[in-house]
Amino acid sequence: MSVTTNQSSTYRAVLRNSSFMKLLSGQTVSQLGDALSFVIIPLLIYEMTHSSTNLVLGFVIESLPWIVLGPLAGVFIDRLNKRMLLVSIDLIRCFLIAGIFFTDKVWAIYLLIFLSHSLAAVFAPVRSLVIPLLCERSQYVKSIGLLVSSFKIANISGSFVAALVISAVGSLRTALWIDAATFFVSFLLSASIRMPAEQPKDHTTAKPVFREQFMQGARYLSSHTKLKFVASSFLLDTFVLAGVAVGALLYTKSSLGLTESGQSGMYASLIGAMAAGTAIGAWLIGLLEKRIRRQTFILISLVMQSIIFAIIGWSSNAAAAVALFFFLGLFASGTKSPISGYMAEMTPADLRGRIYSIINSLQRVAAITSYAIIGYIGGLGHASVAFLLVSFLILACTGPIVWGLRDRTTSPATEAKAM
Repeated sequence: MSVTTNQSSTYRAVLRNSSFMKLLSGQTVSQLGDALSFVIIPLLIYEMTHSSTNLVLGFVIESLPWIVLGPLAGVFIDRLNKRMLLVSIDLIRCFLIAGIFFTDKVWAIYLLIFLSHSLAAVFAPVRSLVIPLLCERSQYVKSIGLLVSSFKIANISGSFVAALVISAVGSLRTALWIDAATFFVSFLLSASIRMPAEQPKDHTTAKPVFREQFMQGARYLSSHTKLKFVASSFLLDTFVLAGVAVGALLYTKSSLGLTESGQSGMYASLIGAMAAGTAIGAWLIGLLEKRIRRQTFILISLVMQSIIFAIIGWSSNAAAAVALFFFLGLFASGTKSPISGYMAEMTPADLRGRIYSIINSLQRVAAITSYAIIGYIGGLGHASVAFLLVSFLILACTGPIVWGLRDRTTSPATEAKAM
């Protein structure tokens, strides 16, 4: 790619990229619906079963497609038209989410969740690898930061909309229609994206067999030292966020002394506060990325997350919990955007689908592990202890991750020019 000017790496330049803005708008709307489901479906399952085991099982079922189908999907993603994948998956997921409204069987909800997340396991790497196709290299961190911020703003809105719907309507199912509608809006916007022409396929040479294509991505990931530490950072981030998803719900029910009617609203408030913090943090990182090393962002982020989780573990005050979850989200953004920037820069275009899919699959293994551990400890009535364990885990991983991502040769200014 040709050398880019400083003006091309500004937020204004990214916002003038019409194709990226359509992707951003569509995914933000879709994420709003996902935020509703993120709050409503766990509450619906818990309301139907009154079982922490069934609650955790729902999270596990969400993760299974990412583990089983994710790595295999990467091979097909690299072969198929990216725009076609974006459009078709959004439309199908619209109907699957709507189907949850019509059933009162837990097994049917599990099935629809599994099918929806099977498609999401294909969609997520496509969305990630499309960003380098639509944006210049110098815009990666800002475009990813905007995507993260918009997602978190959608999460904020979705969490509080869910809380309002639960309070005003008294139904956990009604908001699912909003989720289905958001996928349809995303389908319309994705269909209007103008993608760059893909490289013509070489039909003169024999294609590698499926297994060999998969192994090409796996070998690249395993042989690239810094990329392995990037993947490790993603795994830690996933473990922590999965722990928050389960732990926050059990924390509101066991540690804050709330009435039954106040617990659902508090859970939505905690998730919304964390999302708000993440959105603000991602925006700040986009402003400061040329002045501060990415490794510094990551170091501060991990240390502060560890401290905040420890404080949450010792706190039983509802108002303090909301503030702590806000700051947890604020500092969590210090790993998300910089690590995603590294990821976009380090993966070759012809291997992105496979590499992103493999990492997504590993992330879901981390998520299931987190669900099992945090869900078990929280189910015993010790959600605070679970948060303390997460604090110690983050602290133990901080040194190795920051060391693995070190760059002894470049200053922040040089790093920014290289972008």
